[in-house]
Amino acid sequence: MEQFTKPSAPSVKHRRFLLCLEAGAWILGILVLLMAGLSLRESLRNHRQVALATAQNLAQVLDRHVADTLGKVDLLLLAVKDEVEHDDDLEAFLQRQDGRTPGLRSLCVADAQGRVRHCIGTTPSTILFVEDRDYFRRLRDDPSAGAVISPPLQGLVTKDWMIVMARRLEGPGRRFAGITFAVIPLNPFQRLFDSLDVGAHGAVALRSLDLGLVVRST
Repeated sequence: MEQFTKPSAPSVKHRRFLLCLEAGAWILGILVLLMAGLSLRESLRNHRQVALATAQNLAQVLDRHVADTLGKVDLLLLAVKDEVEHDDDLEAFLQRQDGRTPGLRSLCVADAQGRVRHCIGTTPSTILFVEDRDYFRRLRDDPSAGAVISPPLQGLVTKDWMIVMARRLEGPGRRFAGITFAVIPLNPFQRLFDSLDVGAHGAVALRSLDLGLVVRST
């Protein structure tokens, strides 16, 4: 008959030691993974904060640039409006404004039928009409519209992409007398956006109030 003997005390202690060693290795590995995860999460959070701050600063700079350009154009339109409505020498006034507002392609006046009567900056080869343009119809139908900015359009003369900023002209009794409008090419904004370093996956876009895309660069 075989005899069974109990394991010796040193053998049991050895196994316990190995189990403790293995458990300790697992715990150490888990701690290392936790620390790595926490470090990665903190690093991502810092990168997000830096990226967000950079994007906000860039947006503020671009916003000021666009607002400054449109603000100068609107002041010019108000000046033209004042000249027209007070029957001053409009042609001479328009000629004096030529080149005074950077980024402006042309400055024009159209009558109540939409026919362009005066224009500087661009010399059309044919008589132009803008009565079918949305900005003309809105200013004609809404005396309180103020300054109206069009979505991107192709120019009637150059065929380049542009936006138009326009204001209503009025005669006696607030009668609609036409519009004054400025043509602002989009190429300078496109070049500005293309020159910005926004990273491999970044993008810069200029949108209208209704979120319509005006200019985009990636």
